[in-house]
Amino acid sequence: MQNAEALLDRVWIRDNSPGYSGGQGTGLSIIGATADVELRRSSVTGNRQLADASIAYGAGIAVENGARLTAVASTIADNAVGGATAATRANTAIGGGLAVSLGSATLRHVTLAGNSVAADSSAQYGGNVYVFNGANNAITYSDTLIAGGTAGGAPANCSTNSVTPTSVGHNLDSGTTCGFGAGAHNDADPLLRPLGAFGGTMDTSPLQAGSPALDAAAACEPGGDQRGAPKAGAACDIGATELSTDVSVTVQSSRTSVAAGGDVTHLFKITNAGPDTATGVSLNVKAPGGQFSIAAPTAGTCTLAVHCDLGSLAAGASATVTVVVRAGSSGPLVTSATSSATTPDANAVNGAASASTPCPHHFQRSFWSDASCRVCA
Repeated sequence: MQNAEALLDRVWIRDNSPGYSGGQGTGLSIIGATADVELRRSSVTGNRQLADASIAYGAGIAVENGARLTAVASTIADNAVGGATAATRANTAIGGGLAVSLGSATLRHVTLAGNSVAADSSAQYGGNVYVFNGANNAITYSDTLIAGGTAGGAPANCSTNSVTPTSVGHNLDSGTTCGFGAGAHNDADPLLRPLGAFGGTMDTSPLQAGSPALDAAAACEPGGDQRGAPKAGAACDIGATELSTDVSVTVQSSRTSVAAGGDVTHLFKITNAGPDTATGVSLNVKAPGGQFSIAAPTAGTCTLAVHCDLGSLAAGASATVTVVVRAGSSGPLVTSATSSATTPDANAVNGAASASTPCPHHFQRSFWSDASCRVCA
């Protein structure tokens, strides 16, 4: 894109090779003093710069000659400068994910992961990010995650030469080369899932439970994460995606009324609407005055307390628990259940369900003054 102003919203730039002029910008090349491009809720993945040239850079994105890039809630991952053979490698390979040459880049809630460079010489730098020398180059990070970059197979996230990055908010570097400074998460494993389909319309690399990036962002991006998923924890997450699940529970009952000593079978259905896998899913069931005789899950285990450990539920998956309750001497029999998970839940309201099974009509208050549900002798 030469001297162009553009908004790229929900665009997937993938699997391109080779790049502009054979040496740079395989996925997206932004060139010229009037070029100003915003990349929003998009993915740049799997692009290959396989030039047998003196220099190759920016397999994912190259920003050059006065151009400006703003990337928001986007993923730049699995792009590579250099291939497996000498015919597909340059003498110098730099900036596998992003290269800035006489330009500027502002990254907000971006995930740069698993980008790489490989050269025919030892001149290979900045697997994820490379910024050329000079006062006319600039890069700004805000709530951005950079992880798993390699140069010649060795860990190498960033190389910014004499340019000092501007670090705003909270950023995470799986190494120590991105210049985020004190207060950032440096040398921290973000526990990313491999690049793949995790909701939305394009590949992303979401966080897993236990990641130091969870609830660690300084600000949230309006409209949710790259996939549109809302904030699920106490704060937003660093990077392009939120770890976000939606575990709900519903109930169906075998009968509409029950007398004392009668049994009611309840089928509880626990569903995760995603977009991420819910881990540590559990269900607790209570029936004051009733007695449980069966608690049978389709996954995991249950006690007759009733507490069920159901394990993990992928996005869109469900588990059911069959519970049989014997009514006590007073009614109605109210059976309630709550679901929970160890992963953040964006919608806690639908995590509870209950069923009220009244006494048969001829055992109601109109017959018994104490409103007990009794069997006639």
